[in-house]
Amino acid sequence: MLSLLLVSVVPLVAGHAGMLWPPAWQDGKGVPLNKINTYQVYSDPVVKDPASGKPIKSIKTWLTDQAYVGGHGDQFFGVGDITNPECLKQNYEWNMGKCPLEKTPWAAPGRAPSLGGGCGIFGGNPYGCPSGNDTRAPGSVCGQFTRPRGTFAFGSSALDVDFPQALTTEWALGSWQDVAWVGKGGHWGGYTYRLCRMPAE
Repeated sequence: MLSLLLVSVVPLVAGHAGMLWPPAWQDGKGVPLNKINTYQVYSDPVVKDPASGKPIKSIKTWLTDQAYVGGHGDQFFGVGDITNPECLKQNYEWNMGKCPLEKTPWAAPGRAPSLGGGCGIFGGNPYGCPSGNDTRAPGSVCGQFTRPRGTFAFGSSALDVDFPQALTTEWALGSWQDVAWVGKGGHWGGYTYRLCRMPAE
């Protein structure tokens, strides 16, 4: 089993989330952990998303938006069973009643869908926003019917993007490693970590 020691990267918090260390696929520079001072992570030249044409620069753009316990898409808002007792506690500042009302992934960890093979979708919305009912161009900003949510439509899975400068990190089995993660965005909940299986060559 691989054990990870999480380190705080508080100065970088600004919306959504992503791993900064070890280097993600989009990181063509491999900035050392003690030199990281931004969530902007990219290759030189900057890789572009093949679906939307948008440059891939922010580590926080790989996610699954419109994720609820009952499924993916705003039609699943409030659908699903709560399994996390913390979700029902109304006295937490982060909760503010959102968790039991919306049935966000924090309501039942491990039950909400994670798109992109666990590696995320660039912009978070592979089927548009609202999911399955969006005729706009790839890369269109989401939140056109609600408040903007910092995501966009029809981006690619990380598995479908060629990162020619991607770095490889090797760790000894059972070793302790420092990792760095940045996140915020008013999500009132938890995050999961996944190891993305490398595609067959």
